[in-house]
Amino acid sequence: MKKTYILDTNILLDDPNSIISFEENDIVVPLVVLEELDRHKDRNDNVGTNAREVSRKFDALIREHGHLRNGVPLSSKGTLRVASLSDYDNIPTPRHLELGDYKTGDNRIIDFTLKLIGYHKSMGLEPPILVTKDVLLRVKCDALNIPCENRKKDAIISNVSKLYSGHRKILVSPSVVQSYYECFNRQEQSGKFYLAKEVEPFLDDCNDCIYPNQYITLRCEESNVTLDTIRFDGATGLGVRLYDTKLTNFKPRNLEQRISLDMLFNDDIQLCTMTGFAGTGKTILAIAAGLEQVNTEFDKRSASKRNGKRYDSLMVTKPVHAVGKDIGYLPGTKQEKMDPWIAPIKDNLRYLIGKGKRNIETEKILHDYFETGIIEIEAITYMRGRSVANTFMLIDEVQNINAHELKTIITRVGENTKIVLIGDVDQVDNLQVDSVTNGLTIAIEKFKDSNLAAHITLQKGERSKLATEAAKLL
Repeated sequence: MKKTYILDTNILLDDPNSIISFEENDIVVPLVVLEELDRHKDRNDNVGTNAREVSRKFDALIREHGHLRNGVPLSSKGTLRVASLSDYDNIPTPRHLELGDYKTGDNRIIDFTLKLIGYHKSMGLEPPILVTKDVLLRVKCDALNIPCENRKKDAIISNVSKLYSGHRKILVSPSVVQSYYECFNRQEQSGKFYLAKEVEPFLDDCNDCIYPNQYITLRCEESNVTLDTIRFDGATGLGVRLYDTKLTNFKPRNLEQRISLDMLFNDDIQLCTMTGFAGTGKTILAIAAGLEQVNTEFDKRSASKRNGKRYDSLMVTKPVHAVGKDIGYLPGTKQEKMDPWIAPIKDNLRYLIGKGKRNIETEKILHDYFETGIIEIEAITYMRGRSVANTFMLIDEVQNINAHELKTIITRVGENTKIVLIGDVDQVDNLQVDSVTNGLTIAIEKFKDSNLAAHITLQKGERSKLATEAAKLL
């Protein structure tokens, strides 16, 4: 049965294409929503951009189909109509004293919805449904028995507990254990990283639940002994042993960190995503891997690798979202404005360069890295239009960007560039996204089927006992 949806302002500001996402149903936009769009159209951010885009879409519909007041057809085979309270003056509705004189935007939308519900009831139609991202408005609607729902256009999982982890454990039979040990010995002699064909049938049986570049820990089902952790190569269907990466100033402390280094040093994996609570080592792992690959010449791991250093520079950026009250605008150059935001990055660089000690020599080396362009700090604001080649690109706090910003960043990647997205999906500071609609969650879920991407969720805190305890308790 055809439904009628009333759109709140925040739905349009979140996604200008939302008007064509309700299939063959009818869309009603209250006049008060247009007033609120007008107040936002001059903003120099995504909200302002979306407000202007919605305005252009409405204008195009008017030019093509005529008055919005009369209703116009949409490409989704539904209709769009703009209506005002005066259209339903003759519809009696209950007055709620707690809502005052209905002057605020939310209460005016409630008043409009009540009148449209009354009109539909008088015509024998199904009541319209108000669609809003405003939690309190949905609570008000629930209290007033108004049909209301949320719309999460970017939610591709229902809750964060279902987020792809990138690593799984599989119990194998004793016969597979024997085959594994036999091929392991042959690998050591030949120097190959691929598992022998004896293990392939087992992987083939699990293809429906194993993703490209997913890491698999094999355990014997009888003795519960761990055989090894391998990476499933989606291109060949084979298992690949973890690369034994030795960094100059950093040593992995657990299995997830070893897995992280394996994907960070694999040239065939161009997009790496890493999640985990505070203190699991996401940032220092990514920086250590990036710093090593812009400073050191590596042996080839396949015919596709180039000689010498893998990357020319390490680029670091992060979204600017404050924890707590913002301190306001910062003076100075772009570099000086970004300094407070990338302070955690510099802390890790000092730790790696100075081997845990901070001294004059460490500061000099760090300064030279920035001056020579080996390490580059960039603001996400200025990423559009760039083409970043031969670079190890690290984006921190990705849980604070939206899907649009994510696309803008990843499409900047040029030839021989690896991009690393890290963050904690349980620590979202951007009010426009949440744990299931943020850029990091979207990247993990959207790219899990790609041979060019890999993901790992770090689960063990290594910063300190107190940091780990705080992450769990608080």
